[in-house]
Amino acid sequence: MYFAQRRFREALRLLERWSGHLDRPANVRITMTYLSQLLVALHQTGQHEQTREIAERLFALTEPEGYLRVYLDEGEPMKEALQALLSTYVGQDEVATATRVSIAKLLVAFEQEPSGASRSREEANPSEPALSPARPLSVTSSLPEISLTRREQEVLRLLATGASNQNIARTLVISLGAVKKHVSTLLCTLGASSRTQTVALARAYSLL
Repeated sequence: MYFAQRRFREALRLLERWSGHLDRPANVRITMTYLSQLLVALHQTGQHEQTREIAERLFALTEPEGYLRVYLDEGEPMKEALQALLSTYVGQDEVATATRVSIAKLLVAFEQEPSGASRSREEANPSEPALSPARPLSVTSSLPEISLTRREQEVLRLLATGASNQNIARTLVISLGAVKKHVSTLLCTLGASSRTQTVALARAYSLL
């Protein structure tokens, strides 16, 4: 109820009362749900350092199995928290890059989520647990070094603004066919399946 009314301070006080019930072996699912709600409440109340600490703990639990619904079911407030977290992982070290990629993939999942699909745990079908993995999110321990040509970088920057292929062609004074080839190469290089995912992953790899 507090989340639906965006009364996050009240929600945070209530969540903190339950912290002593976590970390029991039989309560891993409850812990994931608790941490996801705590992450949102901390972000929405401006406690950014604590938000990052909780996020890292939640990622450690969800990434090995590729859990998505634990994030998606929190809806727009979780998306806002993840977007803010993305900018806090700076630098080129492996941990920061891997975390940016994980957050970027979660944000892509939010973009691909049908409108209104996020649901409360009370409404979830008992035969389909809200925490069931939808598709892997884990990042390999050895991250690739990505190198783009000057033209690919120009196309990528325009993609990030939402420009169409036609607009990119006009801006860069190149043919439409050349633009399509560059976009295809970018998708392949970044391992993306859409323009939106290309931009999200590019930001995760600090290419934008």
